[in-house]
Amino acid sequence: MELLGRYLVAACLIAAVGPLALPTPAHAAPREPRPGDCYDYPRFATVKAAEASPVPCRRRHAAETFLVDRLPASLGPPRAATYAERAAAARPCTEQAMHRAIGLGSRDIPSRFEVVVVFPTNAQWRQGARWMRCDAALLHGSTYARLAGALSEVIAKAAPRAFDFCTPGVPGSKAKVASRCTRPRRDWILIDEPRIAAATAAFPGPDASAREAKALCRRAAARYDDPENRWWAIWPKRAGWRAGYRLAMCFVPYAAYRAGR
Repeated sequence: MELLGRYLVAACLIAAVGPLALPTPAHAAPREPRPGDCYDYPRFATVKAAEASPVPCRRRHAAETFLVDRLPASLGPPRAATYAERAAAARPCTEQAMHRAIGLGSRDIPSRFEVVVVFPTNAQWRQGARWMRCDAALLHGSTYARLAGALSEVIAKAAPRAFDFCTPGVPGSKAKVASRCTRPRRDWILIDEPRIAAATAAFPGPDASAREAKALCRRAAARYDDPENRWWAIWPKRAGWRAGYRLAMCFVPYAAYRAGR
């Protein structure tokens, strides 16, 4: 299967786990962002994410900033930088850092929260913007859930496993959405996202990418006792690799995960 996005559908938003947002149109730079700011923008809307002004977190919104960092002046306009340079700048924006910041704590498997790395537009860079924003957004289906309240509050009120990542059926072309895990006999759960190669690595070819992903996912799935030894792997093909994806996605039946916990 080809992965053209962090979570089953195409995306251009992720830092440590995928591509980096590269907006370009000329608009005035917003004020300097701060951790705890909330924003309302649709998924894949990289320009709107960069240009957005904060909204009150008590209102429904799509994302919350969990980290703000300074970009080195030597980077230059982010769109002109290489993927490796952007990935290096975005290194603090990890899934683990996001989970800690929003109150999800340490997890044994990935969640439906997505890291969104936002760079200034070229116009904002020319106006002196040197910030990099790391936002957290909750996947709901193929878009972002619009939540009211700070993420730490939302998480504190939810069931412990409410943010696990499942697909309604075997992952792939017929199950391209991220959903809550509610049906043990039907759902498949994301258990790992192992790295296939470094950000600077050349595309090894579709067969080599598939072999590596399958080997990694087979090992990850061995922790769970499924009577039919079922597991599923998704990996980047050439287009996804060109966009920056270097992770496999590993799934097992939800019933097997529940039995193995």
